[in-house]
Amino acid sequence: MSSTWNGNFSYKAMHTRPSPVREILAVIKKPGMISFAGGMPAPEVFPVNEFYESAHLLKDNGTELLQYGTTDGNPALREFLIDFMEPRLGRKVGLDQIFVTTGSQQALDLFSWAMLDPGDVIITEDPSYMAAITVFMNHGGVCRGIPCDADGLQVEKVPALIESLRAEGKKVKFLYTIVNFQNPGGMTMSVEKRKKLAAIAEEYDIGIFEDDPYGYVRYEGEHLPSIFSFDTVGNVIYAGSFSK
Repeated sequence: MSSTWNGNFSYKAMHTRPSPVREILAVIKKPGMISFAGGMPAPEVFPVNEFYESAHLLKDNGTELLQYGTTDGNPALREFLIDFMEPRLGRKVGLDQIFVTTGSQQALDLFSWAMLDPGDVIITEDPSYMAAITVFMNHGGVCRGIPCDADGLQVEKVPALIESLRAEGKKVKFLYTIVNFQNPGGMTMSVEKRKKLAAIAEEYDIGIFEDDPYGYVRYEGEHLPSIFSFDTVGNVIYAGSFSK
């Protein structure tokens, strides 16, 4: 590459951490590689026939689907999501509360653009999803972890950490948690902890990013209510996914 470009990259570009998920996927694609490092689904379970059958939508509504649209997503899809997500969210939300992204990774990035200034603190589970931590750090955030036990984040330790950070002059912007089948720990946060975390967020006036990409991939037991469903003041952002 020309020295003209090398000498003019932004500070952010020069100090951005590469995506660990991308590096894993590069290794997985090597011929003959069988890797357990990435969350790659078995190709034989892809709903190829169902997607093929749904292609008629392009013929029926192609002029609408291929046209420029608003950034918050297709209105018909968002209307569907309002009904589909009502049991998980605990209430029917408004159309203006649904935002469609290409995955929770984009949701994390957009949220970080909106929320983080250099030096801001994000409280996470320890350990937590490495790609989320990378996004936060690339936006100048500083992650502080709290250990987990068999039923998720040790929520009782959150208030003391918030108070300690604030005493140091740090700004705690939000708490990031993967509530169901946590990545990489695998644990699921108990209902009591979810209620308590919503109450702590209200008391200490911090936001919660509730990341739930795995919630619907449950093979036994009952679905648990989201933290969002216990939030009465609007402190919780919920992100879900169809990709899993």
